[in-house]
Amino acid sequence: MPIDGGGDGDGAKAASRFRAPVLVFCAIAVMLLFEQPWLSDWWPGRKEAAALPRACSVADEGTARRLLLRPVRAEDFHADRDPYYTSACRWTHARPDGVVELGYQRYPRSGRQSGSGAAGERMRFYRFTLGTVRVRRLGDEAWQRAEELGRIRHVDVWARRANVIVHVDRAGDGTQGS
Repeated sequence: MPIDGGGDGDGAKAASRFRAPVLVFCAIAVMLLFEQPWLSDWWPGRKEAAALPRACSVADEGTARRLLLRPVRAEDFHADRDPYYTSACRWTHARPDGVVELGYQRYPRSGRQSGSGAAGERMRFYRFTLGTVRVRRLGDEAWQRAEELGRIRHVDVWARRANVIVHVDRAGDGTQGS
């Protein structure tokens, strides 16, 4: 008469079928905790810029004309560095007493910090190091620094929205207005 082992073989098979999905689930959970993809700009619902426009396509001649008399676009100064991370454009006055520069900086995710967090850190630097004044109702946060250098007035404005900082730098004859 055969002796029945009480189904131990069936229990081992059932345990191994249960163990494999649990191990796969644990491996995925550990990878997610280390990678933290929800901090990346591509994550659904994340409102961060993944690319930038070229600054010279945004700083048009009409805008420059309002800020400078007889502006001339400085073709030798257009910077697109580290694809999609920075872009800058400069307009100058025909004489050397006026400059307007527009620059974008996009901060990507870095380690366990989102791009917005990295841009926020940079804005804290502008706030505490450069002696700036807060500008209200402009982006997520904005700061301005103005100084007189003889008859030249120099004004910088930094505005952040999510992971992008827009920097407008204007230097010109103080009689041209603020």
